[in-house]
Amino acid sequence: MRAAHVIQIGAPPQPVVLGEPSAGKGEALIAVTSAALNPVELRVAAGRMPGASAPYVPGLEGVGRWRKRPRGL
Repeated sequence: MRAAHVIQIGAPPQPVVLGEPSAGKGEALIAVTSAALNPVELRVAAGRMPGASAPYVPGLEGVGRWRKRPRGL
């Protein structure tokens, strides 16, 4: 999957290709087609939010399609 990846706090997100995610029991898996880097995520990446740690893939909001849907959803 293509993603923005924060490898180190204080560094801007970098575009990378990561392995395909999987869903655990009771979890959904969404194929994200579009996601925004919101100001709060950029503050986390810049180290201006307490408790921030790296590495991580930012993305609080996104648009996509179901790939795996748990029962009841």
